[in-house]
Amino acid sequence: MPWTNTQQWLTEEESTLLSRVPLLRRFVSVPDQTAHEHLRQDIADALSTWAENSETEVADCRQLYQTTLKEPWLRSDKKAATDRAIPTLDDITPIEQQIDALNQQLESAVETGTAAYDIEHTPPTSQQLWCAYLTKSELEQFNDLKRQLTALQAAVKIRDDVETIRRRHRNLCRPSTSLRKYDEYLPSDEQQQLIRKLESLVSRVTDARNQLETPPQAVRDRLDELESQLRADREFVEQYNEGGENIEGFVAHEIERSRHLFEEYDDENHSLNTKQAQAVVRNNRANQVVAGPGTGKTVTLTARIAYLIHELGVDPEEIIALTLTNSATEEMEQRLEEWFDINSVECSTFHSFGLNIAMDYLDRPRDLIVGDDILNFIKDTVPERRRTDPEFREFYAEFLRRLNTDLLQQSEFDTREEFFEARREKRYTTLKGEEVESHAEKKIADWLFEHGVEYRHEDLATWAETAADKGSYNPDFYLPDHDLYIEHWGLDENADVAPWFSWTSEEYIEKLLWAREQFETAEKFGLINTYEFQHENGRLEQVLAHRLELNGVSLTPKSTTQLIEDTYQYNDVEGQIYSKFKDFVQKARQFNLSRDEIRRHLTEDDPRQYYFGQCGIKLYEDFAEYIDANRLMIFSDMISTAIDAVADPGTAYADQYEHVLVDEFQDVSGMNVELLSRFTDGADNPRLFCVGDDWQSIYSFQGSEVKYFVEFGDHFAPHTRTMLTKNYRSPSQVVRTGEALIEHNDKQISKQQRVESGTEADPQLHILPDGSRYEYKESVGEFAAERTQRYLEDESAVPEDIMILCHLDRGAPYLDAVKTKLEQRRIPYDGKDDQYRTNSGPWSAVGYDDDCVSVFSIHQSKGREAEHVIILHATDDDDGIPLADRDNLLAPVEPVDTNSEAEARRLFYVAITRAEQTLDICTQRGNQSKFVNEIEAHLTDIHQLNALDSADDTVTVEGVVTTINDDSHESKQQEGTFTDETGACQFIIWDGTDVTMLEQQMRYQLRGVRVDEFQGRVQLHLTEATEILSLGKADSEPESTDTIVEAEVQSLFDDLPDNIQQKGYAWDGSEELYVTVWSGNDSPELSEGTTYQFINPRLDEWKGTTDLIVHSDTRIEPAE
Repeated sequence: MPWTNTQQWLTEEESTLLSRVPLLRRFVSVPDQTAHEHLRQDIADALSTWAENSETEVADCRQLYQTTLKEPWLRSDKKAATDRAIPTLDDITPIEQQIDALNQQLESAVETGTAAYDIEHTPPTSQQLWCAYLTKSELEQFNDLKRQLTALQAAVKIRDDVETIRRRHRNLCRPSTSLRKYDEYLPSDEQQQLIRKLESLVSRVTDARNQLETPPQAVRDRLDELESQLRADREFVEQYNEGGENIEGFVAHEIERSRHLFEEYDDENHSLNTKQAQAVVRNNRANQVVAGPGTGKTVTLTARIAYLIHELGVDPEEIIALTLTNSATEEMEQRLEEWFDINSVECSTFHSFGLNIAMDYLDRPRDLIVGDDILNFIKDTVPERRRTDPEFREFYAEFLRRLNTDLLQQSEFDTREEFFEARREKRYTTLKGEEVESHAEKKIADWLFEHGVEYRHEDLATWAETAADKGSYNPDFYLPDHDLYIEHWGLDENADVAPWFSWTSEEYIEKLLWAREQFETAEKFGLINTYEFQHENGRLEQVLAHRLELNGVSLTPKSTTQLIEDTYQYNDVEGQIYSKFKDFVQKARQFNLSRDEIRRHLTEDDPRQYYFGQCGIKLYEDFAEYIDANRLMIFSDMISTAIDAVADPGTAYADQYEHVLVDEFQDVSGMNVELLSRFTDGADNPRLFCVGDDWQSIYSFQGSEVKYFVEFGDHFAPHTRTMLTKNYRSPSQVVRTGEALIEHNDKQISKQQRVESGTEADPQLHILPDGSRYEYKESVGEFAAERTQRYLEDESAVPEDIMILCHLDRGAPYLDAVKTKLEQRRIPYDGKDDQYRTNSGPWSAVGYDDDCVSVFSIHQSKGREAEHVIILHATDDDDGIPLADRDNLLAPVEPVDTNSEAEARRLFYVAITRAEQTLDICTQRGNQSKFVNEIEAHLTDIHQLNALDSADDTVTVEGVVTTINDDSHESKQQEGTFTDETGACQFIIWDGTDVTMLEQQMRYQLRGVRVDEFQGRVQLHLTEATEILSLGKADSEPESTDTIVEAEVQSLFDDLPDNIQQKGYAWDGSEELYVTVWSGNDSPELSEGTTYQFINPRLDEWKGTTDLIVHSDTRIEPAE
């Protein structure tokens, strides 16, 4: 309340002093009562003026006092002058003018207080007056009183300042009286505004205090009291949401009030933890929840919706939950109804959300076209462009010529050794789809193809000499119409081979001379030799043309159109090219790129990308015209149109909702972020609630950018971030493994997870043997299937408890190999686009139709989990992780950094963190991924028995003791056979070694077992340093380790040498391979078009292709 009485805040002494103002009349006498009253009124007016903070009027009042005291007609109380006439202003003015001249004469009168003399020269209109003056002591007393009154004037001004501060304080707090009851969350912008106002009032109190040199104690106390109250209020506002030492805080209060909603929300009586509950009730303008794997992302998001409806009374129709996939939308709807009995909240994908707004906003709705529609447009447009546009046709032909050219540059490798090794393994694909060993061979093959010369690559020369040390002879190219062979020799001008050759120069030249000898004795066949130095000098095609013409070979260059058609005839790449063009135009439109922007990223230094991009620009132009002419739109158009709609001031789309929630925010695109920003910008617009984890951002190829999650506050403000750190899914070892991996990335949110799963299991790294690609693929499939069967038998798991992951799905042979092995064991599985069910065995479809092993790519596993996770092919090659893929055809239309190493690491992190119990990672000996190297300290390395050699020193192996010998030598305590899914070897415990004896038919993990070799065979030596972990009794004898290859014989060769009974091509469902049946076998004769099971063949490799060799121990049976 305002202070209406000054004495309420002055001390008694100060109040007495102020009350003495009327006593001024004791020092003066006035001619009559009217003048006396005037003086009293003047003093009262002066006090009123001070109260109104008017310094000017106070000064005028003070002048009035001085003038009044100087008037000669004011006599002392010793001599009344009541009979005198009251002087007018004209009378007073000349008297004032004389006062200064009389000062000297009045000094003695002032000393004594008596009249000095009679004034002889009085004003003309006045009577003779006697002038009496104050004594010196009275004057000092009077002046002291005036000084005190001046101080009181300042105090009165401060009183009014303080009253103003208190009034503003009351007004500031009046709208927020609900804060004291914790009725609502205080958004950060309102909170900061309140804090700034309170700080301003504190500053005003400080300024008021500084105006007084020695303020009265009551004033000082009052100021201190007010400042303390203001500071206390500031602290309360500052800690209102989250609480403090003496403040409960809204969040804690609200959690307690809503506890009935957060406890036992599901059938298993789960309850939200503190962090989850905090995330739910925090209600800033924008709210970010960082939710790592297994921390309860879904329940937090759905509980937020339930809280808004049940606790804050928000209308369900004013809430929308946005996801990135249809499956996520379905899961959210299911959880809302299952956990909180809510089925009236709109759950939608971003695309559907944008589509609804766009369709409502547009004057004339547009039809949506999706991927297949765009692909069909490409299929129709490319042939038309080739027919009518010569420039396009030339660009297209140049692209085809370079379609499968992927040159290795030494600058791309850290060391010369790595470059040389890559060159040894590198294969090149011709226009006909064949794999050749060098770029020069590809150039020869493509040149022959383009000039209409029929050829066969590495056709077996059955007429040539054969020998055990040389094998069969397969020259590089055979021209059947001319009985002419072409051999390209990798020799430079000094007759030296390249450093990466496995042959020495001398060995290679010996091979060259031997080949020439074959043709010297062969009257029917001719030979053309070309050399690497001709290729390097750019003369290879010229030399080839000249020598072919000398041998009577006519050259008929194909037209561009014919070249394209023939390429498709030989090589089924048309679909792949069209799919790439579809991605090109789709991404160009998604990122709203102009033709000039795309061209700036094209350079002839990368001719394949250059010619593809030039074609893509023309198709992009056609696509834009097609879209507009037919009033169509693609997914990205929906979002861009929705952005325009929300930004239009004439619309009110943002008014439809009070709250917008977003799932998996780490995978949103820039357009998604712009739409959300437009939708939620402003205090009256919807509140935003986003859940995600930057460590799991893996969709850059769809336009997502992790920076929007990491830098959330830069795009949505004011915001609050809540970290969910309790992991309820994975064992601590798995969690720490994932953290060790992801810490190698920068520009991310730092977090340390707390493990609450209650399970313990060491992640295992399984090192599979090297060898041919076919052998490795088979070992990967066998490993995964055997591991799956073991979990089903030994760990009491069911198929749906197991997840098998690989970096890629289509194009990677490893998942196909796994599926084949699972089918052989009658184990059901679900893939991306396929599935397998069985009507027999323990996992028949009867009763187990949905109980299947998941066989997925890592991307498909996002949002899933399994008790047992097996990660395949963690290697450093084209199908591994990270990919060694150099295909960058789409780079000019991808402003987002796609397929970066950081994202590949996040992808591997996602795979690791799917595991609820066990985690098995398999890699290839000598070729393991750099990501595996980064986490190897957290893994237990399990070597497969067929991947061991004596150079391994000590290793960890896992398997079953299948036999124990009874007649061991006296130097041995125990010996027997140790078997895993890849093979078997002898184990030995030497006499005197203090270790536990092994038991037959028991499964063990042997850590630190020493690898040795005896008579060319690997042995396991258990020492006192070996740690023996018993894994329980094996349920049965390990299944046969027979290698079974099922393949269809497609064609068989004629005119074979005597030592080969049959040879031809076969197809095993994933790749083409040779089949070779040596003479002398009792094997049944193979027939073209028939599928066989080859049991225990020897797998070799020739010219980059797997060679399935049938020998005396191989059985052949027709496939079922």
